[in-house]
This record gives sequence, C-alpha cells and structure tokens, in this order.
Amino acid sequence: MSPEAKTSLLAYSEELFAPESDVLRWLREEIVARGFPPIHVSPLEGRILSVLARLCGVRRLLELGTLGGYSALWLVALLPREARLVTIEAEPRHAALAREAFERAGESDRIELVEGTARAVIEAMLRQEGGRRGSFDLIFVDADKENYPYYMEAACRLLRPGGLLLGDNAYWGGKVVDARAADAATEAIRLFNRRLADDPRFEAVVLPVRDGLAVARFTGP
Repeated sequence: MSPEAKTSLLAYSEELFAPESDVLRWLREEIVARGFPPIHVSPLEGRILSVLARLCGVRRLLELGTLGGYSALWLVALLPREARLVTIEAEPRHAALAREAFERAGESDRIELVEGTARAVIEAMLRQEGGRRGSFDLIFVDADKENYPYYMEAACRLLRPGGLLLGDNAYWGGKVVDARAADAATEAIRLFNRRLADDPRFEAVVLPVRDGLAVARFTGP
C-alpha cells in the first residue's frame, strides 16, 4: 500500500469513526496556539481509547500524562456518568488548559486532575492505598518514557484482574527497532514492550495506530 493510500485511509477512518466534538476541536487548536508540544493522541487513537474503555465496562480510570486533556476527554466519552478518571500532569500550563477543557466539556465533576510528576504521584498513591489491588479498571500511560517499566509494575498493584493497561508511543517514532538508538527513553520503551510480551500477568498486543498503542489485559497477580 502506498503512503498516499495510507494517508487517505487514515483520513477516511477518522472522518467516519472519530469525529471530534466542538470542545475537542477547540482543544486541539489551543494546544497548537499555546505552543504546547503536539504529542496528544490522534482522533482515531482517541476513539480507540473510548471504545476499549466502553467494551471493558470501565468505571475507574487513571491517566499518566494529561497534556491539555485531549485524551482524557476521549477516555470518558462513551462511559456512564458515574465513571471517574484521575489524570496526572506535571506542567502547570498544561494542567490549566486541561481544567478549562474539562469545564467546557461539562466533565469537571468526573475528571480529577492531580498536578505533579507521574512517578511521585503514583508512589504516594501506592503508599496511601497500602498496595490495595483493584483501585482502577484502566490505566493509560502517556507520561515520561523513562519510567514506563515502573508504571507497568505499579499497574500490577493498582489494576483489578481483567483491567486494561494501555501505553502510548510503543513504537517511539521507530526507535524501538533502530539498533543505533540507545537513549534512556528508547531502552525503557523496549523493556516495557518486552515485559508486556513475556509477562504471564498480561495478555498484550501493540496496535499499529499512530506511534503504536500497547493494549494489555491484566490477568491478575
């Protein structure tokens, strides 16, 4: 298939299956206008997140890496009103835009934004929970790449059996298959992917959408 055909099919899929709400469209434009890095999920990937959460009957969600709140809004889009999402963001400017987006979308009552680095917040959460399992039905990892293996292990303590672990950027711009790439982020994502593939606690796959979306069902401790 030619690159042109792939581009056309992506546009076709997004138009048919992933139309953006007015708030999502506004938010994507604001991310660009405010000079934030364009690292949010694509509309099609957002729709995949929505459908996965809906299919698995998710009610309690955790997101590591909010940016402007684009993926958070997709995550809750198909869920009932009683669903609750906790999302973590380290950059105050990003968090401010996310709160504005949640307010515009009427989702502030079911999305809790926690400011801080994802690892520090997770470590505090594990201490507060006393390691209690089953706190979340779905965890979406899209924060600092160097800590992806740590987030996978933390997910084993926070997910209920049957819960979903999702990881964005599983291909890391193709670096995971580039033998010349040996930076910390690339090595961490390679380790994350390898552990997901080999760990009997997970049933996993990487979907070849955008920069690779890891999808793993946690089978239990």
